[in-house]
Amino acid sequence: MLKKIVLCGFLILSGCSLDKQTHDHITSCGALSIESLLIDDRKSVNSKEVSQYILENNWFGDSLRNFLGFIDRRMYSITFPAELENTLNHYGYKFTLVYGDFDTLKDLVKKKHRGIVLIHNTSDWNYHWIEFPQPGTEKTAYIEGYFGNNTVVVLIYVVY
Repeated sequence: MLKKIVLCGFLILSGCSLDKQTHDHITSCGALSIESLLIDDRKSVNSKEVSQYILENNWFGDSLRNFLGFIDRRMYSITFPAELENTLNHYGYKFTLVYGDFDTLKDLVKKKHRGIVLIHNTSDWNYHWIEFPQPGTEKTAYIEGYFGNNTVVVLIYVVY
């Protein structure tokens, strides 16, 4: 009986949700932020290709995303930090993980560094990956105000 329950759960979580997951993840902030870095470096890749790589090459993250997406569809768009790191490596980026706040981010931008930052809305469960500095600007104001006064920095990936 337990085997049947496990098998049914696996089929539901891996098959029925796959189309929804792929569609939702293509427009996820993780895939879009990596796409933005690639475009800045004149590499012709789009968020669909980035998302496909993330979904196909991160078994644990994909399984967890499927499980969470079964509970709440918005969870299909999650990109976990390990997936971001794996994907940056795949596209030839080296990176340094930095823990800090907006002062740290501003300092990195002043020093002409760039990368992807994970921000969080302290008033709810929203997280967002975003490229820094924003294309065409040397400022971080857009990122700082993304969730209004509730925006905090969680992780900063400086790419090389």
